[in-house]
Amino acid sequence: MAQPMRGSESIHIDAPPEAVWNLVSDITRMGEWSPETQTAAWTRGSSGPDVGATFAGRNQHGWTRWTGRCDVTVAEPGRKFAFVRRGPDGGATWSYSLEPEDGGTKVTEAFSQARAPLLPLRIVNRMVFGPNREQMLLAGVRSTLQQLKLKAETQETPSS
Repeated sequence: MAQPMRGSESIHIDAPPEAVWNLVSDITRMGEWSPETQTAAWTRGSSGPDVGATFAGRNQHGWTRWTGRCDVTVAEPGRKFAFVRRGPDGGATWSYSLEPEDGGTKVTEAFSQARAPLLPLRIVNRMVFGPNREQMLLAGVRSTLQQLKLKAETQETPSS
């Protein structure tokens, strides 16, 4: 029996949690660090990272393109940002947890499917993504965290 996909990775970023949170919660910038998300925009009157806000992300893998419809479920500045991508598999929760660490921030990105997709969708997913989508997602998480680290550690901080 197929199991829901889940995984997480962590990285240390030499930037304060508030600065990192401002980056991960600005979904309009997700395409700057995610290998699959090309663009994202707030929808249905939402304009920022608040619980209940909605957004759509345009994604691409190879020749396949799709739009993910998402709902923000956690928006705790400097601590956590999470959203659920709606879908036929019951959706998947994506989260960024932030903890102060050695003068910077430990960032953990995690994903968890609500349930395994039905067989027809698993077959389509295998044709599109290959035999191990979970490992592909974990590689994407590592890439996302590396790009986020680069952006957070090189961005100029506003002067007081």
